[in-house]
Amino acid sequence: MTKSQKRYKILFYIFTLLLINTPSFSADNTSPQEPLELEITESMPVELLLHSLARTFNQNITISPEVKGDCPVLSLKKLSFEEALNLICEMMQLQWKKIKDAYIVSKPSLAPIVIPEQTKLFVVKYISPEAALLLVQSLIKNKEKVSLIPELKTIKATSTPDILKQIEEALKEADSIRAKETEEEIITESITTRYLTLAAVVELVAPVLKEAEGKYSLSPKTKTITITAPRKTVAKLVREIKEKDKETAPERAKVPAIPQVMIESKLVEFIGGSSRFFNIDWSYFKIKGERFPAYTPGEQTSTEVTTGSLALGFIKAKENYLFDSLLETYITEEKAEILTAPKAAAMDGETALFNYSKTYKWWEATPYFDSEGKLTHTTYSLGEPVEVKISLEVTPQIDPEEKEVVVTLHPIVEDIIDWVEQPDYPQVKVPNVSKEELTTKLRIKDGDTIAIGGLMKKKEESRITKIPLLGSIPLLGYLFRKTDISKRRTELIIFLTVRIISPE
Repeated sequence: MTKSQKRYKILFYIFTLLLINTPSFSADNTSPQEPLELEITESMPVELLLHSLARTFNQNITISPEVKGDCPVLSLKKLSFEEALNLICEMMQLQWKKIKDAYIVSKPSLAPIVIPEQTKLFVVKYISPEAALLLVQSLIKNKEKVSLIPELKTIKATSTPDILKQIEEALKEADSIRAKETEEEIITESITTRYLTLAAVVELVAPVLKEAEGKYSLSPKTKTITITAPRKTVAKLVREIKEKDKETAPERAKVPAIPQVMIESKLVEFIGGSSRFFNIDWSYFKIKGERFPAYTPGEQTSTEVTTGSLALGFIKAKENYLFDSLLETYITEEKAEILTAPKAAAMDGETALFNYSKTYKWWEATPYFDSEGKLTHTTYSLGEPVEVKISLEVTPQIDPEEKEVVVTLHPIVEDIIDWVEQPDYPQVKVPNVSKEELTTKLRIKDGDTIAIGGLMKKKEESRITKIPLLGSIPLLGYLFRKTDISKRRTELIIFLTVRIISPE
């Protein structure tokens, strides 16, 4: 050990003993806000000085290995911990940053300390989504990192873990305060009975409203009672009136209503492989349906369709809002297109039918030959229109208690996969239609979405660009025109969302 190192070590011990033994600045009773008085008459290593300072104030400190050098003579009087730290760092050209309960000291030349950010969803129940958004924006400076999903009363925020924790605590507190206010809020609600008499209703609600300082009014013609009271009281009375009304009903009226479902369908065409970014679980179910041979009114040529079995995928109900949001973005960016989106209601055991069809027209050629078998002329007429359709039969079996639906699906998918040359006249092509169908049954939860995929094909598109006027000149115009032929792959997916309709 050199003389210089020994001297530093002795100075460090003396400095530490002076700090610890000073009654007003010992580690037991000194806080970062209490003033410090200290004089250093000889220079000493800055890292030793910082460690001693942190120990005196009972603070956590981390010093970067690059922090070196001797701190000159200094006098600290009536300074808090952070004020003293600022003075030392400024004098030694250092920087410090506080992360939670620790101070980090480094050189300015080092890369700034970056805390990885996270994204989290916050759901509020009682406060309005707009109020929650303002609260979160007050804690996150970058407004682009905060977004609102109003229909789900959800705030999406991206920030550091400590900020996200602050947001969670602030929203929880605000929601709790609003919940108490909501329960005590005075509201008015009307309820009409079918079987229970108004006299029986009054007998039920009067004692409760008297205690809650509420009031009521009656409309005998419509058998309606209007209640004004705190929200919590109104909710309780409405629930009790409905239960009493059901109990009073005659036996014939107690037969449960036939359950129904609302079936929402979307026929979506995706460009390229964009559908793979959607959270579709294709491993949930897959089945090979019966493949029907394609109708070929002539010699079949190579097809551009990627054949394969129809596949069934699955999207959970709680992820539907993410699916809708992503689909809307893809439509805006022209990566997907909704061809049709019909809805239908179906009772338990009944079948709902969805149809989507296209009609293609084509020219039919009739050649005429002379006695020597030479072609003299050809006449053209419209051939019989070819209709291709996508149809889907959905038959639900509803379990209202378990909130589940057993769905029987029967999709039929037709498409033109190629245009085939006629044997007698190859210049004219006729449509080649394929047909694919399956029948299957599966059980899903209320609100889940079924995806039917496996329908991929390639499209060839041509685009002509030309110089105005010059490109339209006969014969020579081709010199001023350009034809771009592009091929793109598309995938057709049918989405079905099944929701149980409440009988009430």
